[in-house]
Amino acid sequence: MTSLTRILKIVAISLVCFYLLAVGFVYVRQSHFLFIPGIGIRITPADFGSGFEVVDIPCARGCLPGDTLRGWWLAAPAIAAPPGEPAMRSAQVLLYLHGNAGNIGDNAAHSVRLNRLGPSVLVFDYRGYGESRGAFPTEIRVDDDAESAWVYLTQQRHIAPPQIVIYGHSLGSGVALDLALHHPEAAGVIMESGYTSIHDMAMRSNVFRLFPLGLLLNQKFDSLARVGSLKIPVMFIHGSEDTLIPPEMSRRLYAAAPFPKKLLLIEGGEHDNSAAVGGELYLGPVREFLKSLSQPVAAHSQP
Repeated sequence: MTSLTRILKIVAISLVCFYLLAVGFVYVRQSHFLFIPGIGIRITPADFGSGFEVVDIPCARGCLPGDTLRGWWLAAPAIAAPPGEPAMRSAQVLLYLHGNAGNIGDNAAHSVRLNRLGPSVLVFDYRGYGESRGAFPTEIRVDDDAESAWVYLTQQRHIAPPQIVIYGHSLGSGVALDLALHHPEAAGVIMESGYTSIHDMAMRSNVFRLFPLGLLLNQKFDSLARVGSLKIPVMFIHGSEDTLIPPEMSRRLYAAAPFPKKLLLIEGGEHDNSAAVGGELYLGPVREFLKSLSQPVAAHSQP
């Protein structure tokens, strides 16, 4: 064997070993590529003139000792009533599931915006985010956390399931879909800036295309394969200028979803700002969707 042949063989073996190590690293650490938890909470609904209650949500599924979820409860705004009659509030509750980066502080403004449309809002952090306690997030864990929030609403706040609208933004859209599939008794679900699957998202990267993702992925969030099983009304929202998750993904989800369904594309909207960019073009359709799902108002504040 010549020296050149020996060198080429060593290089080839080294490259194969490096590739296999990279494959193993991607498999083991993929949740760390996907989830980007923010710890410190810098902004609250009070910064936007809204009252709120800090709530601790017991971990109800997939728990370890000490696991707990922390969130905010924004009570439904009072509705004007005739003189002499008590103020009324919508009985509807929106369960807010945020995206993969930051924490509830980064979602405070939108939580307030949705609250001012009428419903109460429960927004919380998954374990490992904000002030919630627990192991680093995975697909299974965040789905379990959404279930814990559902249990909290239905069992501790005694909210009837037909009063609950599930809302998910970005990565949270996949969490919202999973919860909606497990709770067809919910009123409806809103998926904003949604994706078809983590596989499809990874294939947008030239780096991840080098790996056998079909075999490697254990964080799948395969919304496209699951959305056809929905039993409740669904609304898809996407900004036309979203470069992180292309609006075509919401179009594909909409095409695969059963009726009743709605698709709202916000011209000029990016990944996180469709509501701010769209203004009433965003708020009006969302308000009408919530109204189409709403139950009669309650005579008193919710607990």
